[in-house]
Amino acid sequence: MPYYVYVVALDPAVKKSARFRDRNPGLASDAPCYYVGQSAHEPDCRYRQHKECHGPVIRFSCICAKPLGDFSRNLSNRYVREYGRFLKRELYEHHNPMRTRAEAERREAGLASELRAQGCGVWWG
Repeated sequence: MPYYVYVVALDPAVKKSARFRDRNPGLASDAPCYYVGQSAHEPDCRYRQHKECHGPVIRFSCICAKPLGDFSRNLSNRYVREYGRFLKRELYEHHNPMRTRAEAERREAGLASELRAQGCGVWWG
């Protein structure tokens, strides 16, 4: 089964969140913000899960032909659901697909570290 990393551009309003600011100390007001994730689902499908798989009633149709699994629970990260604008493909496409979840998890951490080192605000994990 292939695994993927993905990067979501977040609206600058995410900087109003105390938790986001705490995880990104010294973040410049003009710095871009991102969410970095990894999944067995293709990035477009996983992004839709963040946007649609929350709340008391979850209705989701997977677009990447993966087994549906349990979509009765929240699969959404708050920052992507509330502030996610679009996938930032140029930051991750060249890494995909990967053969193992461990490889995807390492790349997720690496991408998050690289973006933070460039001065970006990053939420991941």
